[in-house]
This record gives sequence, structure tokens and C-alpha cells, in this order.
Amino acid sequence: MSMSDVISFLSSPAHQRIALTGHQRPDADSLGASVGLSLILRGLGRVANPVNLLPPPPGLDFILDSCPIHQASPEEDWTKDYDALLVLDCGEWERLDPVNRQAKNRLPVANLDHHASSLTGIGEVAWIEPQASSIGEMAVQLAAAAGWALSRDAAQALWTSIVADTGRFSYDNTRPATLKAAQACLEAGADPVLTAHYLFQSTPRYARDLQARLLTRAEFHHQGRLALSWLTPADFQAAGCGSEGTQNLINTLQDTAGVEVSLLVSEPPEKPPGRGNSVKASLRTLEPHDALRVVKRFGGGGHHRAAGCTLSQPVEAAVRLLQKAVSEEFFPPPHQ
Repeated sequence: MSMSDVISFLSSPAHQRIALTGHQRPDADSLGASVGLSLILRGLGRVANPVNLLPPPPGLDFILDSCPIHQASPEEDWTKDYDALLVLDCGEWERLDPVNRQAKNRLPVANLDHHASSLTGIGEVAWIEPQASSIGEMAVQLAAAAGWALSRDAAQALWTSIVADTGRFSYDNTRPATLKAAQACLEAGADPVLTAHYLFQSTPRYARDLQARLLTRAEFHHQGRLALSWLTPADFQAAGCGSEGTQNLINTLQDTAGVEVSLLVSEPPEKPPGRGNSVKASLRTLEPHDALRVVKRFGGGGHHRAAGCTLSQPVEAAVRLLQKAVSEEFFPPPHQ
């Protein structure tokens, strides 16, 4: 399946009302692409809305003025208001919020994803492009191939998606195709200063509090090539926030001179249904280290340089378990 299959799906006369969603705890790529594609589809005369359980993460309200989220409740059968679902930045049903998983077997589903761990995607049609920097990049390419117009507001949302997932065009997922998609957004009226202000120059104070706690606890191993830290429920309580405070926090470790691999394990106060000690681990790597090789041991996924997993055990036990796996995978002792 390919881009053309997704274009045909979205162009179908049977799909006049389209819901768009992404993974749990949406980030700038997932939400930016949902908003951007919703606005593009609205320009075609479709009813199109981002649907999610949680409110948007801090700093992303600015892309929602022209396209608010349909924030569904667990008791609401929101699927009755739509003819189709477009799942973005996620290739497994398990990574969707419970309210969005309601759509399984209720709505026709198309899927766009760029995670290397996504093999076939989900739904009737899927376009999986692991080489793409972001769903925002894929959305711009989709619109261009279909001949769909890119409004200023859609361009702003998709520019935000691209900039966030490329680390301001500093990660190794930045390709010529990425810059062409970014150029298309700028030509359609996206304001790079606006996105930079909200994404990179407006860090909430609670996130700075968590950052300080992370740095106080940070450990460096293997001659400084591995950096790790963790956050406990008490840290989140003291900072006055939940998992939203961890957005991009791992970069504090990864951006340290000499660090090749960084690990952040956190146990935010909100728990997935039916889980006790549920901790989230994030892993970032530089070449040649492949983050997926570690997280797949624990049922996780993501990209080769940025991946994650969830473990059901106390946070400090999870840290040591993952530290051992990282050390075995990337820093084995020299042969005797």
C-alpha cells in the first residue's frame, strides 16, 4: 500500500466526515499533522476534526485556534459522527488512547506512520515511510501529490510538525525531501518565528523544575558515553505537573558533550488503566547505536535514534534493568 491508496481513501465520496488522531500523549508532530490535514480536508469540503482523549500538550495551543480538538470522553461514542478515521504517527492500535480505539471495527481506517517499528500499519490502507522525518513532511507530500491546496493555517501546523521532529533540522532524519516540504510550508505562509517562540522559547516553569531534578540525579557511565536519569511520582507532585512536563526533557541529557546514548525513565502520576507501577522509558542515541534494538526487548518501538517502551515495575528497578540492556547492546566489555 502507498500514498496513492491513502489519497483514494480520503477522496472517497463515502468518507465525507473524517476524524484524525494519533498516539497517546500527542506531541507536536502528531498534533500538528492532525490539525494540518484536518484543515486541508476541510478545504475539500469534508468535515474533518482531530479527536483525542487528552487536551493538547503545553505550547501547542497556537496551532489550534483555527482547528480545535474534539476532546472525546470515555463514555462518548464519538464514532457515530464520522465516516472514516485517519490514524497518524502510530502504527499499532495499542498506542492509541482508549477512546480512539473505539473506532476499531466501527469505522474504515487509513494510516500514516513514519516509525521504523511499524511494519504494515493498521486499517484498510496504510502509507508507512520510515525515511520521512515526520508526519508533517508526509502530509505536505500527500497534499502536493493529490493537488490539494495548503492554507496558511495548515502550513503553520505542518511546519510545526516538521520542525519539532527534526529538532529544528538538526537530526539525521533531515533529508532534501524534508527541506522541500518545509519550503512548501513557508511559501504557503507559515511563520517560523511563531513556532519557535511556542516550541522552544516558552518552557513552563514546572518543566524547568523537573529538569533540575533530572540533572541532580543524572548518572554518566562508560566514560560519559551513557547518560541516564529518572523521575519519580514525588518529582511530578513537587513540580505540579504530569507527563506533559517531560516533553523533550531527555534532550537535557542527550545534548551533553560526549554522550552517545541517553536514557530517561519516568513514573508520572497518571496511570494507564489496569496498570500499577507503569513507567515510561525514553531512549535517544547517536550513530551507530540503534535505540530500537534495546526497546524491542521490552515490547517498545519508535525510531532508530529515538525510541521508547513502558515497563510495569518500580522506576528505579526499571532504570537498572534498562541500564543493563543498554550496556549489553552498546557498550559490551572488551573480549579477554
